[in-house]
Amino acid sequence: MKKQIKFLLIFIPVSIGLTFFQIDSLWKFLSSAVAIIPLAAIMTYMIDKTASYLGSTWGGLLSITFGNSTELIISLFAILDGLLNVVKAAITGSIIMNLLLILGLSFFVGGLKHRRQSFDKVMAITNSAMLMLAVIGMLIPAIFYFGSNNIKTIVLGKLSVGVGVVLFLTYLASLYFTLFVHEREKGSTGQGEEPPQKGDIIRNIGYLLVVTIFIAIEAQILVGSIESISREFNI
Repeated sequence: MKKQIKFLLIFIPVSIGLTFFQIDSLWKFLSSAVAIIPLAAIMTYMIDKTASYLGSTWGGLLSITFGNSTELIISLFAILDGLLNVVKAAITGSIIMNLLLILGLSFFVGGLKHRRQSFDKVMAITNSAMLMLAVIGMLIPAIFYFGSNNIKTIVLGKLSVGVGVVLFLTYLASLYFTLFVHEREKGSTGQGEEPPQKGDIIRNIGYLLVVTIFIAIEAQILVGSIESISREFNI
């Protein structure tokens, strides 16, 4: 990781200090936002390093799990603070970024090096089906919300929870299929190019957990200062 990004780690104690002295200002918001940048960079570096031992499948799962933890933690704190519009914006931005920006850049950068890129047909079909289920799951509460003026909020809330549970169970089923059924069909050992070192894997995962804790602290500071920033700048 570049030293310029490591230098930003100084904003971690700055944001914590501003919070300790209960200073509600733009500086607390900015310092916590900047502090998350090097933490996310460290997390990405550790994920890539650990994935080299675990192979593409388990490494990809680790990347997805920890790679999205920053947005997940921020969203959880925002929900607890009642900032539902912030959560909606974060989810929308995450969907657009992953489906358009990251996927498009992957195709583009891969095409610069390889004239023809290959992919797993079964996993492509599985991911497409999962995407369709996710879209349908998000559309169902929206259809009820905009289609009926008489529907009660509590009914819509229960419907949303039900859809969320179904989507989560579907995600778990897809994980089982990807990590066990499909890997067994391919006859893959699931290992990367380098021989797995148990001590290195445990140490790297430990670092990831520590970084996740710091991200959670900074996310709480960031979300906690949103309301004061909104009032100060009339947003």
